[in-house]
Parts: sequence; C-alpha cells; structure tokens
Amino acid sequence: MLSRTGVRQLPSHARLYADAPATRAERMSRGSAPAAIVVPASRPASSLAHLIDVAAQMGAFLVVLCSKQANVDQVSQRMHETLGSRGVAIRVDEYEFPGLTFTTSGPEFSSVNGGRRSDLSMKRNVGLWLARLLGWEKIVFVDDDMTILPSDISRIVHQLDRFPIAGMRSLAYPDNSVVCHARRLARMDQDVFVSGAVLGVNCARRDLAFFPDIYNEDWFFFGEAAATRGLPRPGVAKQEVYDPFDTARAGHEEFGDLLAEGLYSLIEQSGADSFEQVVELASSTYWTDFIDVRHNAILDVRGRLGHLLDRLDYDDRTIHAATVALDSSRTRYDGPAAIAPGQCAEFLERWRKDTNDWRNALPEPMRYRSLAGALDGLQITVWRPVR
Repeated sequence: MLSRTGVRQLPSHARLYADAPATRAERMSRGSAPAAIVVPASRPASSLAHLIDVAAQMGAFLVVLCSKQANVDQVSQRMHETLGSRGVAIRVDEYEFPGLTFTTSGPEFSSVNGGRRSDLSMKRNVGLWLARLLGWEKIVFVDDDMTILPSDISRIVHQLDRFPIAGMRSLAYPDNSVVCHARRLARMDQDVFVSGAVLGVNCARRDLAFFPDIYNEDWFFFGEAAATRGLPRPGVAKQEVYDPFDTARAGHEEFGDLLAEGLYSLIEQSGADSFEQVVELASSTYWTDFIDVRHNAILDVRGRLGHLLDRLDYDDRTIHAATVALDSSRTRYDGPAAIAPGQCAEFLERWRKDTNDWRNALPEPMRYRSLAGALDGLQITVWRPVR
C-alpha cells in the first residue's frame, strides 16, 4: 500500500535478515546447549512436557517463569518426574523490577493499546536480567506453545558466536497479527518474520535491549539487529494453532502492529544504518502518513474478504470472523479511541528513555554465584529448584 507521500507498508521484511549458513562448528557438533532455556509460561504444567523433555535431552538448565495457569509447584513436579531435568520454576505474577520503572508501560498508553494486559515482556526481561546476574552468556527463549527440536536450539546457539541475537520463524502455525492473517485469508502476499517465540540472545553485550510492554515487543528488542542486517534466521519452529480472528486480540494488537510495521518499513525505505536513526526519522509527520496507509490497507483487506464472500455459495464463518476482527482494528483509526500520530511519537520517545534507563541499570555479568542469590537480588520469593 503506497500513499501520496511514498510511505508504504510492506508485506515482507525478508531483506532485513542476515544469511545464516551452518558454521563449521555447527556442522561438526549438533549438541551444543545454551546456558539456559527460558520459557515464559502461562499455560498449565502439562503443556510444558515437550520443552521439559527437550531441555533434559540437551542437559540444558530450564527456567520456567510462571503466571496465570502455570503453577510453580505443578511445573517443578513435572520437571522432577523427567529424567535428566534440571532447572527452576519461578512465580512472577504481577512482578515488577525493583528500582526500575518502564514509562512505556504507563497508564497513558492503556487506551491506545486497547486495554491490553500481558506479562510476556516482563517475563522475557526477567530472563535477560537473571542471565546477567548469573553470568549466562547464551540463552534461548522458547514460548510455551512452541514445538522445537534440540538440534534447532543448537543451531541458534552456534549463531550466537557471530550474532548478538538469532531467531526462528513460525510458519505452521503462522506467527502473525490479526491483520496479517486476514491478508493471507484474502489471498494477498504476507510473509512471517522472526519472533521472540524462539529467540537466542547473547547476554554478555553491554548494549542489551529490553522488551517493551506492547504487541510486537520482540521487533523492538531486535530492531538494531534488523536495521544492520544482523538478524539470522537459522530455521523454523512450529507453533500451536490458535484462533487468529479474536476481536479483543485485534484491538490489543493494533497499536504495536502499527508501530512495528511502520518502523520496519521505514528501515527499508530510509536507508538508515541503525535503528536509532530510524526512530529519529519516525516523526509525527511520518506517523500521520503511515496511519493513513495502515487504515487504507485494513479497508482494502476487508473489501477483498467481502468480495470473496460474495463469490461463495456458502456461509464461510472464518471469513466472517476475519471481517469482524478487522472492524475491531479499524476502530483504532476512525473511532473515538483512534490512534494519533503524537501518541506514536510519544511512545518512541518513552521507549528511548526506557532503553537508556535499562542499560544504565543492567548489572555486570555474574554478580551472583548462586541462583538463590540472584533471585533474592530480583526480590523473587517463590521458586522451586530442580536438580
């Protein structure tokens, strides 16, 4: 979709990947394990059986960050019952970092985020902080709805010798937003980018980023890697099937989807050589144009789905669900809670401040020599070790 100013939303950001051929070390050894596999968990302990088995097979330390349906005692019991399992189950319900406040999580952004409530970013940030406190260099995040092989994790670990971050794409089930799923349903081009669902991080770097509390938080986390073409994609993972056309989900996603798509499209169109430069270029004027492009793109998808329904001789519930979900996204542009260009620019300014505060507060590697000491430093009181 092209505006009169030349601002576009792109269906693919594949040009932002780095080539990730198998290294010699990777070809010779398929068993390299990360210092830890970190799982942000909100599902019941039974849903973690696969990842517990994978970590045990690799001899990797498993960190399960539990909230909602993930019960610490039940998760640790399942780990105890798995031969070779070692790690820790940690309760992080309503957790807040001691002495560190993220202004991007402020109440002023609640409305523009559609009242979104998620603790995924917080869990990933806890994983990064814990890695620093314990001197873990290479960690791999894996969401609790992913299926992945030990060899895939080893590939990511090897890529972290060359890159600060390495991720995988989820093509089945596609890891996309509501709008992107609707584009695919409308038979339009739509790619799938790397996500935080399976993401390796070299935590030894001083310029370690953080995950802001917004949809597409992972795109912000590896924005610099994407801008400098330093984001490898060594493989693909499988995600559990979910309902892609939930109306509440559409409303919660749209602000983050708008910002991420706008910034990544700007990376490719501006020629900037750093994510910081891209953010500087993303002024209120730019967001005025991109909001218009995004709104028209949603209207285009909805119109195409309507034409599909007109041509069908039966009632397609999936297409109906997609149009209803798109209407929820569309209200963010022509309703009383419409996203304003100034809100986009303000969020990015807050994100830059939070990034600076995060890096200034980031502990030096290996501040603690024991897990108990590190968790005490994080003021986490409920945890169950598994040895």
